Amino acid sequence: MEVGSDEGIVALSSTEATTGSLLSDSKVRYSWAISIDGRRYTIDFTNSKTSGMKRVFVDGREIHEQKVYRSPNFHYSWPIGQHLMSIAPRDEYKKPTDMLSEMKSSITSKVDCHFELCINGLPFGIFEKQQQRRAQQQRLQPQQLQQQLQQLQQHQQ
Repeated sequence: MEVGSDEGIVALSSTEATTGSLLSDSKVRYSWAISIDGRRYTIDFTNSKTSGMKRVFVDGREIHEQKVYRSPNFHYSWPIGQHLMSIAPRDEYKKPTDMLSEMKSSITSKVDCHFELCINGLPFGIFEKQQQRRAQQQRLQPQQLQQQLQQLQQHQQ
């Protein structure tokens, strides 16, 4: 395997949940489960919208803490094995549908955003889609083999 290649990466699951002790939805917790080179990792990220505190955990152990009030300015990277992990603002492509939404979006996008885990510069979601395709192909293989077997049997008759 070459350094930084995507071999050995298996996306297992991801969740995003909002909580808050005083204000509902004031804290967002992201969690990703991933297998890297055969070892399972759980990566958690918390973003407090009120305090600006961002925390990154790997397997329950805090590896980074930083106060950033303007969430789009937060970015953190670290290595796991030969792979570069990072928590970064997620690109949002939703366009506001009316004037009020557009005004709200222009204000909130400067201080708040959603985050994603990237592996070797690629979003976690890409690895999830690869896993779904592989699983679908594995389900199709027995069906295809059965069809080929039936065709062979028909030709022999």
